[in-house]
Amino acid sequence: CLYYPSFYLFGSPFQIRLWPESDPSTGAAIAWHVTGTLDRQPITIWMDGRAHPSSWAPHTPAGFTTGVWEGQTLTTYTTHLIAGPLRRNGVPTSDQATVTMHFTRFGDLLTVVGILDDPVYLTEPHILSRTFQNNPNLTVATFGPPCIVEGELPDVKEGTVPHYLPGKHPFLN
Repeated sequence: CLYYPSFYLFGSPFQIRLWPESDPSTGAAIAWHVTGTLDRQPITIWMDGRAHPSSWAPHTPAGFTTGVWEGQTLTTYTTHLIAGPLRRNGVPTSDQATVTMHFTRFGDLLTVVGILDDPVYLTEPHILSRTFQNNPNLTVATFGPPCIVEGELPDVKEGTVPHYLPGKHPFLN
């Protein structure tokens, strides 16, 4: 039930959604939001020049991200990430990891290049890229966390392990 850190955006097989947050008085984009599926907290990319918080500030799955435009590419820098899996194979990342991302759009394609630096678990940067195709009709689920333990198994007694015998799972198909 734990959220993946934001770098997992590159390792997961899911879609993403991006949208701006505008200043109501000027109309300028003060932030961009990036979200995907249920196991990732939305990322806010602050575009208003604010500084990163102190190293003692809370760390989250999304971290704290700032961005700048470099020509047609949005370059972002993320700190304050929680420790978590780099990939589902168990390779970890620490809370000292930082991520640099480059978002570049070519027509209806968006290429995202991510560079993760982690002084605790990695001896060199971990670089991944992913290309997404725009789909204006796509609906991305953006509701709350996928795991609400108190509501998942209401009829299971404490100390038991819920299971189905082979061939008896009622929701298999």
